[in-house]
Amino acid sequence: MDKDGKFAEDPRFKTCFREMLISFGFFTVFFVLVMAATYGLGRQLVLGLPLWFLVAGVLLPVVFIGVAYYLTEYVFEDTPLDPYLDEVEVR
Repeated sequence: MDKDGKFAEDPRFKTCFREMLISFGFFTVFFVLVMAATYGLGRQLVLGLPLWFLVAGVLLPVVFIGVAYYLTEYVFEDTPLDPYLDEVEVR
């Protein structure tokens, strides 16, 4: 609450909500691509593995680990979890 007795929304909520939507989109895209590769690719063998397994179990996780690293390093912000933002020194 602010000085007038009205509710003042913490600006960290907006940042956290945006990051939650990005994370949900990330995992949704990953899930859809893995399912599409699992059910859509044939039984061809590549390097002794079925193509669907190579794509869904090896290649896509490696790619998405790279995407997750990029998101955490360059997109997501370090949000302090202290109860009062005014008292926290922002670096």
